[in-house]
Amino acid sequence: SGVYTVNPGHKDVIRTFGKETARTEPGLNYRYPWPFQRVDIVSVEQIRRIEVGFRGAQRVPGEALMLTGDLSAAVVEWTVQWLVVDPAKFLFQIDNDPIARGSTASVSHINATIQAVAQSVMHRLVGDYSIDEMLTEKRDEVRLAAERAVQALLDKYDCGIQITGLQMQRVTPP
Repeated sequence: SGVYTVNPGHKDVIRTFGKETARTEPGLNYRYPWPFQRVDIVSVEQIRRIEVGFRGAQRVPGEALMLTGDLSAAVVEWTVQWLVVDPAKFLFQIDNDPIARGSTASVSHINATIQAVAQSVMHRLVGDYSIDEMLTEKRDEVRLAAERAVQALLDKYDCGIQITGLQMQRVTPP
């Protein structure tokens, strides 16, 4: 029960009695059976994507509606792409529920955290520009500033996540 495989593009974190004790290379590996050791395997090459303000073709107006600097309303939809750069930090810094770790609930919790960070940053930045600037020449400037600010906040959380892209999909008046 202690033999396991780490696929290419993945990294593992071996925990002995709950504390990180080792990491191994991709391939066939061995750990002491549970309850002595546990292994968590995380994809470090998979780029994950979060949609804010929409889900596929469906709009989510509660996430997208923002107030601009000239007190106009704007609907701003964007995506955040991210990947894991440090599996141990990823596993232990954001998600404090060791039972749910690695489950769908855990991934949705991390997505919700990244989405909340991205929304707070975007609301602050959109509030610095007029609706005309958001629709035209300042759109790319806001996107770049948002990408840097989201990464800076995630770095403060020390969560082992790297933002690989932030793309503004649609900016329209409501």
